[in-house]
Amino acid sequence: MKKPFDIYFKGYEDLGYELDNKIGGVRYGVGFTAEYQAILDYATLQGYTLPSYSVQVLDNQQIVSLKAAGIWNLLDVFYQFATDGDSNFACINWKSPGNFSCLKVSSPTFTSLEGFTGNATTAYLNTQWKALTNGVNYTQNNAHAFAYVRSIGATGQILGNGNSAAQPVLDLFNTSRLRINGDNNVTVQAPIVTPGCWLGNRIDVNNFEVNVNGSIAAGVRATYGMPSLNTYILAVNTFGSASQFGNSQVSCASFGANMTAKASGYFSIIEARMDALGKGVV
Repeated sequence: MKKPFDIYFKGYEDLGYELDNKIGGVRYGVGFTAEYQAILDYATLQGYTLPSYSVQVLDNQQIVSLKAAGIWNLLDVFYQFATDGDSNFACINWKSPGNFSCLKVSSPTFTSLEGFTGNATTAYLNTQWKALTNGVNYTQNNAHAFAYVRSIGATGQILGNGNSAAQPVLDLFNTSRLRINGDNNVTVQAPIVTPGCWLGNRIDVNNFEVNVNGSIAAGVRATYGMPSLNTYILAVNTFGSASQFGNSQVSCASFGANMTAKASGYFSIIEARMDALGKGVV
């Protein structure tokens, strides 16, 4: 069965990887998008180790695919942790290199081409991104939180940001429980807990859902605000302190506008890249 990337890739050449653009069966050598070149330029300036060229081609095509699907412009921040660049490269926010890079706290384990794994006690990623002050596409009544969960730990958060039980939270737990721009008393339990694409959507003022590889559970609860703290991955930020540490492995993450209508396309694009790396789990 063909994967989405089969549309683009016919194979690699010795001196430069070529993409098949499916126009009359003609193959053209293709340069990188401005967006991906900006990522490489920033990483080079910082002295980070870049991904191999084959992974760069996959990275660039992922951006091409996200743009073509109308998804790229819905994202506020996008992290691709599954890379064979170094762990610093893995922490770059692709939407705005140099802004909201993830900070590695207590050395979460980085595995090449797979991502970061928490230790359930101290390790997590601090995105430095605050929904309330930094959200553009992510708004109170229209928002998403996404993670590609390559392996599910026994405990803790996939990602989280919550001031207190009386404040709005952004919360995706290891049992695929979702709370987004609501309070700590509202949860949704997905019908399955399995590795892969985990997407939480705030659809409107009253409705939200969690989507795990296309399996959806919905909830009803009005929003009343947005989280004001830095959002953490593999932990939750509560009053500025990390807690509920997780030990899952996360390969990709994003925040932005509601992606209910784009979920299937988003999942396909993310999974296609993971499959091309030989690391997909769906």
